[in-house]
Amino acid sequence: MNSLRCDGLSRRSLLSLGFAGALGWSLTDIAAAAHPVSPLGIKPAESLILIWLDGGLSHIDSFDPKPDAPSEIRGPFAGIRSAIPGIALSEHLPMLTSRLNQVTLIRSLTHELGNHDTGGHFVLTGHRANPALNPPSIGSLIAARNQGRAGMPAYSTIGRMQDFLGAGYLPQSTRPFAVTPGSSQGATLLGLDGHIEDVWARRLSTLSALTKLSAALNGGVVTPGDGATARALGMLTSSSVLSAFQVEKEPTGVRQRYGNGAIGRNLLLARRLTGAGCRVVQVVDTGYDTHVDIHRELPDARFPGSGKLPGLDKGISALLDDLTESGRIDTTVVAVVSEFGRTPKLNASAGRDHWPRAGSVLLAGGPFARGMVFGATDARGESPVEAAVSPADIAATLLSAFGIDPGETVRTPDGRPVQRIAGGTVIKGLFA
Repeated sequence: MNSLRCDGLSRRSLLSLGFAGALGWSLTDIAAAAHPVSPLGIKPAESLILIWLDGGLSHIDSFDPKPDAPSEIRGPFAGIRSAIPGIALSEHLPMLTSRLNQVTLIRSLTHELGNHDTGGHFVLTGHRANPALNPPSIGSLIAARNQGRAGMPAYSTIGRMQDFLGAGYLPQSTRPFAVTPGSSQGATLLGLDGHIEDVWARRLSTLSALTKLSAALNGGVVTPGDGATARALGMLTSSSVLSAFQVEKEPTGVRQRYGNGAIGRNLLLARRLTGAGCRVVQVVDTGYDTHVDIHRELPDARFPGSGKLPGLDKGISALLDDLTESGRIDTTVVAVVSEFGRTPKLNASAGRDHWPRAGSVLLAGGPFARGMVFGATDARGESPVEAAVSPADIAATLLSAFGIDPGETVRTPDGRPVQRIAGGTVIKGLFA
């Protein structure tokens, strides 16, 4: 499957040069000091795992099927009825269907930006692209208020990076650390069996040099330019931090539950990173730009593991189960988002094109309600007919889940007053 989107862009990773670049991290990308958090009437979450389905997930073929619509709308997949009356998911999401009572499903996301980058920018920052303002991503906004624990970075991304995942007008200390499995730069972290690849081991050989440099820092022989550099060196030489990346420490049965595909491995890594103290982990999964042969691209039509939906189903279900069994589900938010939905009518190539007027979002954990379906689209899946929400509303609601006031006015480095999320309304009905 081609992981590139239809616009031909291969998102650039933010790997830096030098010692940290050898590990895929930047020395200066260290989370800012934590600030007091106002609960805003709810118990704030502590961690966010944001699953970004890059390319535009077809809502009709996943979270919002239309089983009674004509075949050119309904598409090739049947629906599976859930325990929630009148609610079905795609036949290729059976595990999530059985767990629908554990999540909040939003079926009424809508906006007008049908380009990958402008739509993605809107969803991941809560702001429409504007050359006069470079807004921070949701992850950076949370990282600015919640410092990583136990030496972990506050914000990490797993997968290919988009430029609009960054710090924007916030300090560069809130940029994410980029972990890029399978990238062309050779930054592969995990092999197909969940073990660390040789290339990662080679990169870790730089730790001997880092250890010497750290000792020099501690002895006063070398003085870092700022506290962020010193903290970065401490993180890079920390055995506990490096241990969080070692997925092979998980029992074989656990790794099998997540699956052997990239999404499963990366979700297991995200669970380990948040458990070790990382506040925000964004997992980027590519391949959802399904203009052609949706009946082959989304299910396991070619061979087991070839399709997008079965791996997503398995990985998210295992993640929810793990968080529930460990007791972390009440403090960890899981969010599944994409830049837009797909056209209600199949095109001449048996695929679906870009459709920002309707899309779905799945939320779980933290202060969010369980077993809720919020909003609805019409019988053809074209537009919301109930409780329409914008990307700004979703961003504002996610910030509120962490006790951060999305409407608070802050100042950019040049003194310009801006709201964290301009025009976004917190969807209070989503909270338990």
